[in-house]
Amino acid sequence: MEALGLILIITGITLKVIYILAKVKSGEYKPGKELLFLVVGLILFFTGLYLKNSNQSMIDPIYLIVSGLTLKVIFIIKFILIVRSNKKIEKYS
Repeated sequence: MEALGLILIITGITLKVIYILAKVKSGEYKPGKELLFLVVGLILFFTGLYLKNSNQSMIDPIYLIVSGLTLKVIFIIKFILIVRSNKKIEKYS
């Protein structure tokens, strides 16, 4: 069951990367500082998953997982706003 979850997570990440690269290539999205939210979010998320499966007592992994997911959601919202904003600008140009 854990392998299936990991496969789904990696598939989701791959699809996001393909979509973002397609938007960059089409000119609808210009990468900026918001990518830091995604990168840091993924690092926190995967660190939390790793620590969850190891025996450590320094920090509760759920905090890392939730923080990572929160940063990923912030990136997604910001990404959507940027792409929509660029579409409106192109529409009125």
